[in-house]
Amino acid sequence: KLKEKMIMFNLRCSFRHVTNVTHHSKLYEMIRKNLQIEELMGELHSELSMLSAMIEMEYHNENEIKKETENKKQNRFNMVIILATTAFVMVSTAADAWSVLNVFTDDIKGNFLSVKSISYIATLMLIVSMGLCGLIVFIKNGLWKDK
Repeated sequence: KLKEKMIMFNLRCSFRHVTNVTHHSKLYEMIRKNLQIEELMGELHSELSMLSAMIEMEYHNENEIKKETENKKQNRFNMVIILATTAFVMVSTAADAWSVLNVFTDDIKGNFLSVKSISYIATLMLIVSMGLCGLIVFIKNGLWKDK
């Protein structure tokens, strides 16, 4: 807004030539030279550029802070979702493992090394190993930490 006002001031109030009459033109040029209007306008322009740069940097910093805050909120939300999903998977795995163990114990009474019991043991081992792999990835990547 300040920059707009300064530009409008330059356009409306600062003229290099005001007349075609020679003695008026010389007088005006002498006044501009003695009052150092050109130098003052140059200083004003450079100060205005510095102010604009400061405002732009402040705006950029505010946007960075907003983005950082939004990223932290998003990371926290994602962590809650990950933890809820992990808890659900663990409960689901425990329930499935319980069912597998019930079938396995019923099957053991008959024949310990039947194809059915070996497939249940392999399935249980696969479920447990996948859960452990997921836990290891979770811990190694530090997914619970704020970044």
